[in-house]
Amino acid sequence: MLDINLKNLRKDAKYKLQKGAKVLSLTLASVALFSTLATPVEAAAIDPTLTTTTVYASTTTASVRVVDIVDTTIGTNITLPQVTEKIYTDSKYDYYLYSPKSQFIVVKYSNGAQKNIRQALNDGDITIKTLEKYGIRVYKEKIATITSVVDNSKKPGVSVPQVTEKIYEDDKNEYYLPTKKSTLIIVTYSNGTQKNIKEALNDGDITIKTLQDTYGIRIITQKKATITGVVDRTNGRYLPQTLEKIYEDDKNEYYFNVPKSPYVFVKFSNGTEKNIKDALRDGDITISQLQNVYGYRLTIKPRTFGIVSVVDNSTKPGVYVPQVIEKIYSDGENNYYFSTQKSSLVIVTYTNGTQKNIKQALKDGDLTIGDLQLTYGISVTAEKVDAKNNYYRPGELYKAPDGSYWTSKKEYIDWVNSQEKGYQYRK
Repeated sequence: MLDINLKNLRKDAKYKLQKGAKVLSLTLASVALFSTLATPVEAAAIDPTLTTTTVYASTTTASVRVVDIVDTTIGTNITLPQVTEKIYTDSKYDYYLYSPKSQFIVVKYSNGAQKNIRQALNDGDITIKTLEKYGIRVYKEKIATITSVVDNSKKPGVSVPQVTEKIYEDDKNEYYLPTKKSTLIIVTYSNGTQKNIKEALNDGDITIKTLQDTYGIRIITQKKATITGVVDRTNGRYLPQTLEKIYEDDKNEYYFNVPKSPYVFVKFSNGTEKNIKDALRDGDITISQLQNVYGYRLTIKPRTFGIVSVVDNSTKPGVYVPQVIEKIYSDGENNYYFSTQKSSLVIVTYTNGTQKNIKQALKDGDLTIGDLQLTYGISVTAEKVDAKNNYYRPGELYKAPDGSYWTSKKEYIDWVNSQEKGYQYRK
């Protein structure tokens, strides 16, 4: 935002503020208005005559502004639960809708793009005041503060295992309770909610120092152990010449060339040891370290997963989908499109429980357009890469009465008149 020094401006005249090669003419009212705005997009939305390029003296030639915010549930039969939905948080307040409908409230931009309000708020395109300007009802609550931390393990008759329990770690240290009681140490907030101590620490609500100094919780601090070496204790044992998988990540599986993991240990600076498979699983050591630092030769295989399902969630009741075409894939010869902007709602689920949206799955080569259409019954439109419509962005197409999309209304009328099929996208 422009940093305007009001002390250098007289109150009763128009002023010019020069920034680089641009000269902006602003009244005092304009200065006051724009000094309260949070984002360039919002500035242009409130006064369309002042684009983001003008107000912010940007070198960018393009200008995008918010042109409307629409609650698409109005006038429909969509039924929403009578519970609130948090949509934003700043340094002082949490902001809520009166019902969980953020996905149905659409922010529209001058370039035809759309976002739901949570995304637009988080991206800084709009503020809570913008929502109020467009008639979206929001209420706020002060961010909850901690009112007490109570160790219920001290109550009569309560028994806890007499073993230490790790509750937190940072870059340098690990922190332990002297007994296993984290679920019994309860943090209570000013809004009446509660969390156990591990949850509160991991959510950043409270610090180790506060627990110790303010609430008297006894915590044991240990320096994080560092790796001092990796020892192989096969000691000439005969091992069969078969691969043994020791780890896998999102892309690959990693194998010892012989099944020797029971004899390979990671040694730490505190004198402890851990089996290599456990150390990899716990993140104590990486595959890169094992190979490049400690010289272990591994066999690497790409992971392969079967697809369990491909589900189009855009067909579920009450789900709003922008009615513009969306390109989801290109094989160099053809571009492939959905008739609506729904790729984030078409979900591929794999045998290992992971999921991807359809664009990512196609990009990664997990399935083909043919699979999508023939096996899973999801309709896709193909266009030659050099086809005329390839040069038009979603949002710039004309939707005809029969549901087809055209580069212009004239093109559709010409086709109707000539009875010749032109370039089109059908729903």
